[in-house]
Amino acid sequence: MFAVRPSRALLSAAIVVLTAACRAAPAAPTLPPIVLPLLPTAGTQLPPATGHLGDTLKFAEFGSGSEIDATLAKIFDPATPTDVNNTLPSGARWVGVEMIIVNNDPNLGGQQSILDATASDGSVLTTDQVYQGYSHRIGDFQGCTNNPEEIDAVQSQPYTNCQAFVVPNGQSLKQVGIRVGGAELFMGQVSADQATWIVP
Repeated sequence: MFAVRPSRALLSAAIVVLTAACRAAPAAPTLPPIVLPLLPTAGTQLPPATGHLGDTLKFAEFGSGSEIDATLAKIFDPATPTDVNNTLPSGARWVGVEMIIVNNDPNLGGQQSILDATASDGSVLTTDQVYQGYSHRIGDFQGCTNNPEEIDAVQSQPYTNCQAFVVPNGQSLKQVGIRVGGAELFMGQVSADQATWIVP
C-alpha cells in the first residue's frame, strides 16, 4: 500500500477553513463579577460623629445603615447604685452616664448599644470593667433609670440608657463613645465607636 500525502495546497485550504470557522464562532459572554456586600469592619468604618456633653449626634447603625440619634444627656460623678447590695471596689468610684437614644431601625430588637470611655490618664474604660480582679456592672443608679429597657425599645421612639464605669479615684471621664448594632458587635467585627462626646 502507498500512503497518500496531502498536497500543500490542500493543507493551506484546510487551515483557511478552520481559521474562518473559529472567527465566525460567537465569543462566550463575559459576566460581570459578583460583589457580595461586606459587613463593616474597623478598616471600612466612617470616622465617628463628634460632639460635647449635651449634644445630639447622628450616625448610621452598622448593619442596616438606619439613622440613630444619640444624646449624652448627663454625667453622674459619683453614681450611686439603686441596688444597695451593689458594692464598689476600694480605691474607685462609679461614674454614670445618661444616654438618650432614638433608633430608626425596624429590627432594633436584635441590637444593642455598647458604651466605652476614656479616663483622664488615657486608659480605656468599659461598663464591664475588670477592676481588682472582678467585673463590675452597676445597672440602674440614682437619678437615671433605663426606660424602657433597651430590649423593649420601640422604633423611632427615644429611650434612656443608663450605664456606668468604674473610675479609679483621682481620675475623671474625658470622653464617652458608643457603638450600636446587631451581629456585627456580637461577632467582634466592629471595634471603633460611631459617635464620641468630649466631657465636659
